[in-house]
Amino acid sequence: MVNWTEQQQQAINLRNTEILVTAAAGSGKTATLIERIINILSDEQQNVQCENLLVTTFTNAAAGEVKEKIRKALRERIIQDSSNLYIYNQYKNISRATISTLHSFCSEIIRKNSSLIDIDPGFSIADESISDKFLLDAVNAVYEEYLNKQDILFNKVLSTFGYGKNFNALTDIIISVIRTIKSYPDYEKWLKESADNTLINEDKILSSVYGKEIRLYIERKLNTCFKYIEDLQCDIYDNYEFSHYEKLIEEDISIINSVLKNTETNDWDMLKSSVEMVKFANLPRKKKDFDESVVDKIKDCRDKVKKTFLLLKYQLYDSESNIKKDCLYMYEIIKKVVEIILRTDEIYTVIKSKAKLIDYADMEHMALKCLKAGAYQIYKEKYKHILIDEYQDFNYVQESIINLISKNNVFAVGDIKQSIYRFRNAQTAIFKNKSELFKKDSSKGSNLNLSFNFRSRDIILDYVNGIFSNIMTEELGEVQYGNNEKLQYGAVQYLNQVQDNNYMPTVIKIQYNQSDSNLKNKYSQVETEAYIIAQEIIKLIDSRLIINDSISGLLRPVKMSDIVILMRSVNNYVKTYCDILNKCGIPVYAEQNIEFMNNQDISDLFALLNIVDNPYQEIYLAQIMKNKLYNFDECEFVLIKKNNINLYESLLVYDTDDSLYVKIKRLLQDINDIRLFAKRNSVEKIVYYAMTKSGLYYISTNQDLLKRFYVLSVDCYKKGIDDLYGFIRFLKSKNKKDLTVISSIMGSENSNAVNIMSIHKSKGLEFPVVILSGCSRGFNIDDIKRRLIIDRELGIGSEYINSDIRTYHKHITKNALSLNIKRQNLSEEMRILYVALTRAKEKLIITGIDKNASYAIVADDAKNFFDWIIPNTDEALIKTVTENECINIVETFNNKSIPVISAEEKIHDHAYYQNILMKIGFKYPYIEETKLNRKVSATELSKYQSKNYSIEEFYDTYRVSSKKLPLFMENIKKSIDASKKGTIMHKIMASIDLKRLNDPEYIYFLKSKVNEQEYIDNIVAFISSSIFNDICNADEIYQEKVFFMPVSTSYIASFTDQKFKDECEVLMQGVIDCLIIKDGYGIIIDYKTDKVKKGKEKEHALRYKTQMDIYSDAVERIMGVKVKSKIIYFFKTNTNIDLNLL
Repeated sequence: MVNWTEQQQQAINLRNTEILVTAAAGSGKTATLIERIINILSDEQQNVQCENLLVTTFTNAAAGEVKEKIRKALRERIIQDSSNLYIYNQYKNISRATISTLHSFCSEIIRKNSSLIDIDPGFSIADESISDKFLLDAVNAVYEEYLNKQDILFNKVLSTFGYGKNFNALTDIIISVIRTIKSYPDYEKWLKESADNTLINEDKILSSVYGKEIRLYIERKLNTCFKYIEDLQCDIYDNYEFSHYEKLIEEDISIINSVLKNTETNDWDMLKSSVEMVKFANLPRKKKDFDESVVDKIKDCRDKVKKTFLLLKYQLYDSESNIKKDCLYMYEIIKKVVEIILRTDEIYTVIKSKAKLIDYADMEHMALKCLKAGAYQIYKEKYKHILIDEYQDFNYVQESIINLISKNNVFAVGDIKQSIYRFRNAQTAIFKNKSELFKKDSSKGSNLNLSFNFRSRDIILDYVNGIFSNIMTEELGEVQYGNNEKLQYGAVQYLNQVQDNNYMPTVIKIQYNQSDSNLKNKYSQVETEAYIIAQEIIKLIDSRLIINDSISGLLRPVKMSDIVILMRSVNNYVKTYCDILNKCGIPVYAEQNIEFMNNQDISDLFALLNIVDNPYQEIYLAQIMKNKLYNFDECEFVLIKKNNINLYESLLVYDTDDSLYVKIKRLLQDINDIRLFAKRNSVEKIVYYAMTKSGLYYISTNQDLLKRFYVLSVDCYKKGIDDLYGFIRFLKSKNKKDLTVISSIMGSENSNAVNIMSIHKSKGLEFPVVILSGCSRGFNIDDIKRRLIIDRELGIGSEYINSDIRTYHKHITKNALSLNIKRQNLSEEMRILYVALTRAKEKLIITGIDKNASYAIVADDAKNFFDWIIPNTDEALIKTVTENECINIVETFNNKSIPVISAEEKIHDHAYYQNILMKIGFKYPYIEETKLNRKVSATELSKYQSKNYSIEEFYDTYRVSSKKLPLFMENIKKSIDASKKGTIMHKIMASIDLKRLNDPEYIYFLKSKVNEQEYIDNIVAFISSSIFNDICNADEIYQEKVFFMPVSTSYIASFTDQKFKDECEVLMQGVIDCLIIKDGYGIIIDYKTDKVKKGKEKEHALRYKTQMDIYSDAVERIMGVKVKSKIIYFFKTNTNIDLNLL
């Protein structure tokens, strides 16, 4: 017999009212839900039959679990009272109860009431890949429609939200908006009203939805400033130095108060002026006997306040009148975008209808339509009890469906603190608003709390409560973590067990990025953290930590399968973790979303299919030729490829009777056989034939993936994509990340192995030992990068882009939405952390890299989990692993000696070779060709021309020496290695978003990621350069553009003093730092970190003329774009030189 708590008993027994249950982590919500259902079905007086029951769950697996638990519970009651025929009949009829996901329920509504909305009841559900393809087809059809109409405003939309003539950015906006608004009941009306709201018809901007959000943000930031100062005062109040700076701090407080007072008015310009006029006094000189650390704390605090005011200036960027003019200009464009979106949705619906397919969003809307057409009465009468699990993840369409069929009989259970599916359009506001309604008016319904946690040890609950009571609020997290939300200890199984320090939560900060680090030169942050985790696991196992077995209830030592490693995101790190844990002797099980097209075998099969479709595609043909099935090497490519004709044609005309001819003949025979087969067969048969006929399947180490690729082709065939061209087009239309399969990359799920999984996957599960890793990795902010974004609360937000005068700047609508979405994202991240920490039953370990940065003082300044964890964790629980300790740990695991082969041992000894030739008196006629690498870089040739090398001496300079430098020379080299700094600067410029460099918040973001101020200074200087204007106005931007270009030996000879007997081809390669396309012309930018004197830039730039000429040739030959400028940009002097003008 279960001993239910008073809270649970109330949730089980309360009737005749709507009930909303907030069920904390580990509170036994599923057991409570099942018991309520059993009591309802067992009550003969109420006579609720199985068919009168609707139970909705979040997943099909959960629905199956609930159904099985109901059966089991009814079976037990029958055993207790075998004469009770009523319960026996309920047991027999349980299959009549509607226990399913809401989508399955919606599908049933549509099929039974299809005549009400004129839909074929034989519809199928489109999987995500087919749905995406149809939506993209709809977008392209709309583009064609508007282009044929020569719609002027459409062209303006394209130039505003696209990049030049590139449709991709606009397409991304359209698809994103459609995917989001489908979770709104009347999305067409919402979209049109939101477009109208961008005009800001209110007299005062601060009265609009956008202005209110900006005002709220400013108030929060000013209160954050008070928090900075308050923390400082608490920290240094008793110090002797405080009195010296007390007056200055009081002046700062007065400034903040005066600005805060202006937020109470509706005067935008006054508020803007009050922020702009703020001038903070300089710190007075410190006395000689002052404690330097105290002064640093004061300086740090004031710097944070000053930076906050810069952020306020960014929001108050222009006068009220100018902002309204901007709104007026953008209004017609946004209205047109809305028109395009709604037209796309229409065509998308038609395409799906022709294919007899609907997607999950359609399912909800069509079910709602059926109910509104009159079907709701049937379901309202049928269901006497409606029970909803995971109510915190409902959207507004789903809520509308339940509202139509309910009659004060809904029992909804969930927890806002565990709502982590915002990316699936879950709306926490539904739960929150209903809870507030019931608190205000109990006649509307009852709020119940399940706060007892039956999962975790009390020390874990205390730790979790300690963190979230300090950070989770209505504003951030969307629930106030007060007494009602705190986890209460209910796990009686631990009461009589030993409570020692071994069970205390542990936070491990890993020092990594010190300037004199030997660690980061050898191992990445991910590798280092994985090694530290390996050590912790081995320590746990060796310590024989006693845990409670969840099945037997007996005590036993911890084993590998009791341990889980949780990560915010798994895919980028799981392979490294698995490799390292395995290396350390730790068995591990993990699943990974493998991107189809990133797998080499799948990529090669895709290349083969492209050749079958069109053999003149050189890139795909070259890829297949290099595959080990055919094994063509670079020398053979040079022999095959004829000047000015395609690679495929070169294969056809090759007529030399040698071993190469045999390889070519085999390749062409395979291609011809598969092409012939493809002409008379459907796509799934072509895929199967191609991978077996060629032999790709038989030599693959990933046959399971190839099978899944084949299954994908079968699915496409069933959905109407029946030809090879359509299948290839479908694959090319997909983002690589969308074409994924889940695959176990190591171990077996049921083996005694450490589990690795994402936090999302762990939801609903529990583990004796949880290791939460990667807590210093930054949060994702991609949601707000698009030029147009939407938010259900605020509407539509866009940047101001005037394509007529090529002006682009921030806009109040986008600013306001960005702030709200950032806050929502941060709230979601906080809830994800809550889910992660509450998975642990007995031991919790948290790891991350200590980046030597100060952690966030206020919760909404957080950039990663550590910003919330470290400031709210007792120092006694924090363990810092120093650089030297890291090295010792890593080297202990990694001490297997790897033989080093001298570089010279692998290089042909040219002097010895010459000596032999002289002795035998033979002169090889093509000796110069032997000195020529088959692959040459533009940089190499440029350096060759600037120095008096022979070509073989030149290549010798790129050979690696195996001689070890003396220690004193190694130290000198480290201190003067400017090339390393240059490499870092190039990497930074390659990875940043150039167009966002004029955004102060983005600069602050970069500062948080880049440790050296020198690099930030370079970036800031770059913004002021004239070339940056061209970047901002560019139609297309390519960063680190890699090229490969076949060139003749005569082309090489034009840069060297060599003469070649025969004309042959080599591969020229290069990496262009930055290439921008503007008005149809190319501008090449090459970054230089050379030490160049002011005024000597032109002379210095000429050294790179050869390199830039080659880059120019490559762009013009490969991309067909005329290059009008070749810019050398010197960071040292902030100067750009156009070589075309010299």
